[in-house]
Amino acid sequence: MVDGDGDNRNVLETVSDFVDSHIRLFRMIPWIVGCTGLLLMYRHSRSIFRRFNSASDIPVSVVAACVPLRGAVMRVSCEGVWVCHVPLWIVWSKAPGM
Repeated sequence: MVDGDGDNRNVLETVSDFVDSHIRLFRMIPWIVGCTGLLLMYRHSRSIFRRFNSASDIPVSVVAACVPLRGAVMRVSCEGVWVCHVPLWIVWSKAPGM
């Protein structure tokens, strides 16, 4: 009769040997995942930290998502209205309930 524990032990030893021989890779996995996450967050949130100087600077994705932009009117002239835009990060961090 074949004992099932011997097969399990061989599998366990094989996995253990693989992990031991590649321990450096397993220690780097959290760093790789963390850096990838930060890179993706930065890539998708660049407009949160940006100050838009003109209407043409506002990305289409921000306009399409109907993100409210806040600012203060600096002056009104014949050329148009000059608005000092407040970055979205500052608006969200000062929002009530956050």
